[in-house]
Amino acid sequence: PNATPLQRVDPTPDRILVLAPGGRDAALICGGLSVLGAEAVEVSGLGDIAEALSAGTVGVAIIAEECLRSASLPALIRAVQEQAPWSDLPIIVLTRRGGFTAVNVPAADQLGNVTAMERPFHPTTLVGAVRAALRSRARQRGAEALLRERDAAEAGLRRLNEELERRVE
Repeated sequence: PNATPLQRVDPTPDRILVLAPGGRDAALICGGLSVLGAEAVEVSGLGDIAEALSAGTVGVAIIAEECLRSASLPALIRAVQEQAPWSDLPIIVLTRRGGFTAVNVPAADQLGNVTAMERPFHPTTLVGAVRAALRSRARQRGAEALLRERDAAEAGLRRLNEELERRVE
């Protein structure tokens, strides 16, 4: 309500969203990521990730490769393409042995900042990849803050210039 342009209203902008519907994968991943101190949340579909991205409440998305065949994929691609200029959501795709299938390579290309992680993986490997992705996202948020500061300074200069022009007249 009384937030300045540099404050974030949402207290958890860098949640880790996990979409891995097979068995207990998502629960295990969320539990394993607790060491990072960030909120890891299981989601039910790509649409949830698209909504969170549009709302600015996701730091990293972890998606099982088989989910890229979902009818919600276009919504996620659209949300990724409509990100703010400073934003480049890190997405970790959990692949089967051998990496992306030919069907999912185009989807990964459209999603942008995608890292493929072949299953099975060691938990420390995933923690390291997510830690790097969160660091990347934090740097993006820093760029966002600098852009907002610059915009506020430019607006202030415009107001001063307009006031000066009025005084001169």
